[in-house]
This record gives sequence, structure tokens and C-alpha cells, in this order.
Amino acid sequence: MGINGRSKAFRDVSCKNLTDAGFPDRVKRMQAVAKTSLWMDTSCVGVTGGSAGGQNAPAALLRYNDFYKAAVAESGSHDDRMSDYKWAEMFLSWPVGASYETNSNCVNAGKLSGTLLLVTGEVDNVVDPATTMRFASALIEANEDFDLAVVPKVGHFIAGLDWLQQKRAQFFKRRLQV
Repeated sequence: MGINGRSKAFRDVSCKNLTDAGFPDRVKRMQAVAKTSLWMDTSCVGVTGGSAGGQNAPAALLRYNDFYKAAVAESGSHDDRMSDYKWAEMFLSWPVGASYETNSNCVNAGKLSGTLLLVTGEVDNVVDPATTMRFASALIEANEDFDLAVVPKVGHFIAGLDWLQQKRAQFFKRRLQV
């Protein structure tokens, strides 16, 4: 949502509200396209993302699970209280307040509906792998089912790995049954 050249009104949508991430508009857009595109099946929609998108992919299953059914989260910043303070402050403000908890996947783990694959690089120096482990722990405490992959000797930018591309495709094929 922080794309350069956008208006203040556009940016205000995500101010202290990272879990929105444009999802309401995306859902409406896909539903509208599906009405005229017979090939499009909106009963089995998945989402994937890395870094901030890795935070938002599970948010789709936590908050928009009437539409999204599966997600792959790569190097996700699942709780911005663990993130680089400068990045988090751009969207969630300072001091750390209620918006950090509201936007935390860890705090909202019990709301998961759908299937989730969490992926982290073992040596991620941008989003600490402990963030993914904290989310995994919260999912376990909430008795939620999920898949987890830790990629050895790999840092934050893992999306281009052939192994991960295959893993992601297999996950969606198996979980969405497409």
C-alpha cells in the first residue's frame, strides 16, 4: 500500500491498518471478473506473499477467509513488534500501541480458516525467523493446522528458489485441489 506517487487518502487506508492491504477491493474485483470469466473459480482462491506480503497472505485467511482458502507466507513479518522499528513506524505509528496488536498475525492466530504454508529462510537478516516461529507457536496454541518450511542457508529473499516455487505450486495444487 505504500507505493510512491499515491495520494494521502490512498495511504491513509493502511495507516495503522496493515491487515487491510487492499483485500476488500481485491475480493470485489475478482468476484466481478469471475462473473464474466467462466474459467475463474472463486471457490478456491489462494494468495502468496513475501516480507510484508508474507504478513498479509495469512491475514487473508485470518480476516477474509470467506473468500481466500489457502496462503503461502514467505519471510513474513507476522508481528510488527518484532520488526525493524523504522519500517513498522511508517505504517503503525509510534509509540507501540493497540494497532500493533490488532495487526499481529500472532495475536489473531485462532481466527485461521483455510490452509497455510509458512516459509522462512534460516538466516533471514531482514525479518528474524523467530517472527515466523512465534506465529507458528501461536497457531499451535490455537490448535490450528499449518505447514512450515525452513530453508537452510537462505536469507530474506527466497521467492526465486526453484525448490520453493515447486513447494508453493504443490501446496496450492494439493490444498486447493486444482
